[in-house]
Amino acid sequence: MSNNEFKIMLENLYKKSEEELKNIAIEINNIIKYRIKDRKTIEAMLDNLLSFSTIAYDKVKHLYYELLIYYSEIDFEAAIDYKNYYLEMACEEGYTKKR
Repeated sequence: MSNNEFKIMLENLYKKSEEELKNIAIEINNIIKYRIKDRKTIEAMLDNLLSFSTIAYDKVKHLYYELLIYYSEIDFEAAIDYKNYYLEMACEEGYTKKR
């Protein structure tokens, strides 16, 4: 693979991830707006955001916490677990310091 092919591949990956994050943001807004309480749906979205956070931490952080705040109204203990997963991942990736 040439440098140019590699660059094009990365640019395409970036564009796809940007599009996916826009779709995720719409889904999160709908979950909150329509007060969807299905734990599996919310947890799947949180898991999705966790996987994206390694490549787009700054863009994901706000979405993650927005959904997490909403989820805490439904299942406080699970929301705390997801907050801890996120902080653990962020510390491992070097985005934040352990508290």
